[in-house]
Amino acid sequence: MVFVEDKKILLFEDSAEEVVLAMNEIKKRGFKNIEHISNLFDFNQKYGSRVSELVKPDYIISDLFFPIGEETNELSCFKEEILYFYEEYKNNFFNLKANKEGPVYLAVDTVSELMGISHEEYLFKIFPMMEKNEKILHLTRSAYYGIHDYSRVEKFEKVMERVKSGEMFPSGVFIGDYAREQNIPLVYVTSTNHHDLAFEPLRVKLGFPYVDRLIDGLKKDWNSGLEILLD
Repeated sequence: MVFVEDKKILLFEDSAEEVVLAMNEIKKRGFKNIEHISNLFDFNQKYGSRVSELVKPDYIISDLFFPIGEETNELSCFKEEILYFYEEYKNNFFNLKANKEGPVYLAVDTVSELMGISHEEYLFKIFPMMEKNEKILHLTRSAYYGIHDYSRVEKFEKVMERVKSGEMFPSGVFIGDYAREQNIPLVYVTSTNHHDLAFEPLRVKLGFPYVDRLIDGLKKDWNSGLEILLD
């Protein structure tokens, strides 16, 4: 059993309801010194490189997706790094290269040349004006690129838009970098399934254990996260 009364734990979570649940579980474990932070800006102000190691926590339990807050130069650079990582994943995983041997490519090539436009402009701007059936649009684009399901690419692009806007940003990666540098135990507790398109690109970048189970399909499993953290 780990004695934690004199230890400090840092909690990252932006949902008020989840903070209450997490705090209850943390207190059950005997922690007295608990600090809650809901965005990266507040964390960086207190725990950034200019701050003394005397404030360093002993444990960290963190959500994976939570707001950046106010963007400093350092956090803007981190955001660009994450966006680049998602873009690289898209290029490597989906491997979007035209299937030049397929009949759809030949048809698109012929029509595009006649219209004096690029293949992409025809596929994504002109063709949707003529064909409103989403299934046919997906099948056409899938055949053009020679992939099984182009709709998955579109879903990933929507994820990227949410990441760019900050609506669903993986700020926990930044916390992981800090924990790794300072040699602090960390566990992620997230509601985002590890097979989700938002999670997949981050899997190799995390380097810490995570819990993505939900209790009653709604609440994050903070208890399991703490079990792993204190094991």
